Amino acid sequence: MIKLQLSGVSKSYGGLEVLSPTDMEVKEGEFVTLLGPSGSGKTTLLKMIAGITDVTQGRILIGGSDVTHVPARHRDLAMVFQNYALVGHMSVFENVAFPLKVRRLPSAEIRRKVTAALATVRLEQFAGRKPAELSGGQQQRVAIARALVYDPSLVLMDEPLGALDKRLRDQLQEEISQLHRKLGITVVYVTHDQQEAMSLSDRIVLMNHGRIEQVAAPEELYRRPDTEFAAEFLGDSNFLSGKAAGTGQSQSICLSSGEDVRAPQECVLSSGAAVKVMVRPEKIVLRPLGTCASEDLNIVPATVVERVFLGGMTRLILELADGTPVRAVSSDDMTVAEIASGTRINMGWHPKDAIIFKSAS
Repeated sequence: MIKLQLSGVSKSYGGLEVLSPTDMEVKEGEFVTLLGPSGSGKTTLLKMIAGITDVTQGRILIGGSDVTHVPARHRDLAMVFQNYALVGHMSVFENVAFPLKVRRLPSAEIRRKVTAALATVRLEQFAGRKPAELSGGQQQRVAIARALVYDPSLVLMDEPLGALDKRLRDQLQEEISQLHRKLGITVVYVTHDQQEAMSLSDRIVLMNHGRIEQVAAPEELYRRPDTEFAAEFLGDSNFLSGKAAGTGQSQSICLSSGEDVRAPQECVLSSGAAVKVMVRPEKIVLRPLGTCASEDLNIVPATVVERVFLGGMTRLILELADGTPVRAVSSDDMTVAEIASGTRINMGWHPKDAIIFKSAS
């Protein structure tokens, strides 16, 4: 069942379009993240779903009902903000109970629902405290409990972990994920943090310059990006410039550094077309200088510029003959332990691990 549907939704301010006409669907029980850089339109889109910002054009449906012009308080949704938005003079219990009191529920039912909501986020023992007596992570859990207490059909979260340090962010990511699985709630989540989006989401809506760039499951978006922006924004990427050569099953690419490499089998390019070869750092393999290309590996000579030990892995910065930088990561200390800056080495990748983008230059 489709819980949320956007049809041609757009937003303009004074004739300036900040969100292009957008179509999107979220299934019931799905966790969908709006991901993108600042100014990409993700928060604008979330606020229109919430009813905080008016829609310039298009329609918003929640549970099949058109809510495009319905006030926020009548949309049967809850919102969790980055700044918690807790009332300082109220206790934790009173903050969580507030949405129920507004709805004029009986006192006994309020107590039952609030107690259950606080137990869900493991804060029942803090019910009598004021927000100022809690840590940032605890305050955000109170905000989540307040959002869940009246069983909304849709929960919106706008950068809810942005104000927390890394340890607390990681902890709350796990708790939000567990809550989603346990309760089966439908969530639309906004973040600019790639790791957060990939760890939490069923699907990611990647946004750029006020439009949707790609919608996919995290693994698909990472492994098979549709555009250079998608490849570059989600994770680390190496881009090698070149020109297409060959035909049919023998497509190859002449890199700007001078080497010929094989393209993926499914790749179909016009001979002479300018392209970029994208390879993830973890797909780069290292070989001793002099290793020849094999049927399953492209080989390109490079010079080690920098070697950085990162604990569980080592990062190498390499440089090709034309000065193109390439990042590689390895967890094999035996392979990289003796590689020093200035060392000449062969780097390579399997053709299937590369993605080819047509280039304007």
